[in-house]
Amino acid sequence: MTSKPLELELMRVEFRQIKAIDQINQTFSLRLWLQFHIKLEPLEEKVRAELLDGLKDKDGSPPFKSARWYAGNLQWHNASSEPQIISKQLDKIGNAINLVFEVEGSFVELFELKHFPFDHQSVTAKLRIQCALEGKVPVVFTGLHTAVEVVDVENFSLQNTWDIEKRLEVHCESVSPMEGRTYPLLKFTAHVNRKPWFYVWNVIVPMSMLSLAAFLQFEVAESDVADRASISLTLLLTAVAYKLVTAGMVPAISYFTLLDKFVAANIILMLGLVLESGATNELVTNGWMGWRPKNERFSIQVCFSVWVAIHVWFIIDARMTHRKAMKEAKGREEEYNLEEKSRKSNYQDMLRNTLGVRSSPKLTVPPGRPPTRAPAHHPTEQL
Repeated sequence: MTSKPLELELMRVEFRQIKAIDQINQTFSLRLWLQFHIKLEPLEEKVRAELLDGLKDKDGSPPFKSARWYAGNLQWHNASSEPQIISKQLDKIGNAINLVFEVEGSFVELFELKHFPFDHQSVTAKLRIQCALEGKVPVVFTGLHTAVEVVDVENFSLQNTWDIEKRLEVHCESVSPMEGRTYPLLKFTAHVNRKPWFYVWNVIVPMSMLSLAAFLQFEVAESDVADRASISLTLLLTAVAYKLVTAGMVPAISYFTLLDKFVAANIILMLGLVLESGATNELVTNGWMGWRPKNERFSIQVCFSVWVAIHVWFIIDARMTHRKAMKEAKGREEEYNLEEKSRKSNYQDMLRNTLGVRSSPKLTVPPGRPPTRAPAHHPTEQL
């Protein structure tokens, strides 16, 4: 028979630092701070005693159904390796058990790279508890709509390559590794937008200039097919080398990124110019010299039109992708601003209720960072 689930209430979550976003290995490094409460007031006396059993112990196996036991069953679902625990605090404050811990580790994330390098990415850390809802000690996560959610924008170390948004999203889901066993899962998601200028100046502009330089072959007499082909083939091989460079910037994916499409289109254009030089030579050899000026002008017009079309398409696609990402980011920022006041007010009310007082000085929760120093009775005090 399944007992009533224990409520693990989320009070505050912070993304303190995102140190690396590795799109090749599909991982990111994160330093995360979390605070949970287990309210004792509505629980039975027996359950309270079990939760408080061994609360002050630092060593040894935690007693079954104790707060230490529940804390030990929290696991990072998408961690590439066991995260390092920076600090951990578990104690009783007022009429609640307060759990605060800070971890740092590497987490697996499936990055969507169709619009690379004008892409937007979500980085998500997933926390689950090994207490099945169908088991004897079920646990549910609560407080998702009232918890304070913070992304430390000021200490973001990847500002040269990414823009990070202030809003942190928290969702509760479930995972079922086997039939009849469902475990609650918390997802903490931050959003980042790539700054594309490194790829623009180091890949896109050089590739554009290479394909444009291939038109120099029209300055060589059509009868000198070797000289004509040498220009196009040299530039074509250079473009292929650039393709190998861009291939090393993304993982082995089964689809083309926006940058891949641009590079491939320019390579195909240069290959067409190589074939055009051979075709023109064949016309001259077979006595079609009377058609040469008209044929040459037509080839230049067609090839240059293709070059312009490739670049217009790329600019429009990149611009539309960027505008869509900025529009979504603006929407998330507006939601963040609307929710900030409500979250602060709810957080202060919960702290007062948890501490068991009817009136207390105003508790200030500054946006973006936790209090650097809290009173001894304050549940946000850190180690």
